[in-house]
Amino acid sequence: MKKKFLHFLIIAAFFIMLFLSSATKEGALNGLNLWFFTIVPTLLPFMFISSIIVETGSYRIITDLLGYIMKPVFHLPKAAAYPFLIGMLCGFPMGSKITADMVKANKLSVQNGNVLLTFCNNISPPFIISFVTFHVLGISGIEGRIVIFIMLISPIVTGFITSRIIPLMTSACTYSVSDSRTLQNITAHNDDYSPSHGFSIDKCIISSMQNVVKLGGYIIIFSIMCSLTQYILHNEYIYATVSGLLEITSGLNAFVSIPLSLKKIYTVCILSSFGGICTIAQTMCMTNGSHLSIRLYIVGKLLNCLVTFILLAVII
Repeated sequence: MKKKFLHFLIIAAFFIMLFLSSATKEGALNGLNLWFFTIVPTLLPFMFISSIIVETGSYRIITDLLGYIMKPVFHLPKAAAYPFLIGMLCGFPMGSKITADMVKANKLSVQNGNVLLTFCNNISPPFIISFVTFHVLGISGIEGRIVIFIMLISPIVTGFITSRIIPLMTSACTYSVSDSRTLQNITAHNDDYSPSHGFSIDKCIISSMQNVVKLGGYIIIFSIMCSLTQYILHNEYIYATVSGLLEITSGLNAFVSIPLSLKKIYTVCILSSFGGICTIAQTMCMTNGSHLSIRLYIVGKLLNCLVTFILLAVII
């Protein structure tokens, strides 16, 4: 029954795209422009250098400086400091990529990676400051600083919570013998800074190129969905909200023409905390083969939305 329903959705999507070809073209162009002119020049260099940093063990410079805060705050080893810092600074999907790379390289256990993934993969501070606060909401001064503070602190609060509940959740699960590396064997290498065997700069280049191409595919697909949504939903606020759930950049940009209100601030901040379904798909792409749980990642994003809502309600 599920397969038939999926087949029906695929066929329906084909005919919708066929009859709304102009919207499909517009969405594809928007996604392609976003990918080629923003994602490729912004993320590809960082993906490449981060792969080298993990493979060679160079991340220990960062972990030696910042690793001491990971254990008391997040119950994580020092090695988690590197993906946490880069994920917080660089934004989607660098946090998920580096976390997955470190799990694959046996620098983090899968359990620690699952905890880290719930709060290190977020929109970047420059995106929050320049795009969300100034461009979308159009606020500055004390109001702008409050929004920026809430958006930056909510992932940290989320990590403080998930680092205490996820180990309890996963301890009740049963793991197969063939997958025993996911919880025990890798743990012995948490503080191992030695380079991974078979390091190759060619491997890092190919891996980075493959990942950025995959991201482009997801961005184009969800940009088309956002464009089609505009033709179906005529209410401006509903369209912007649905688009934000699908693809965060296109969705938030649709809020620009909507007058500023408390409702708009809440919606934009919560959507930014969630990141959009497109980001979930990108995270699945980045973590493929690492045994990291996308379900726990989604739980972390939903918790992040709740924390953001509570902080907004208390502070504003």
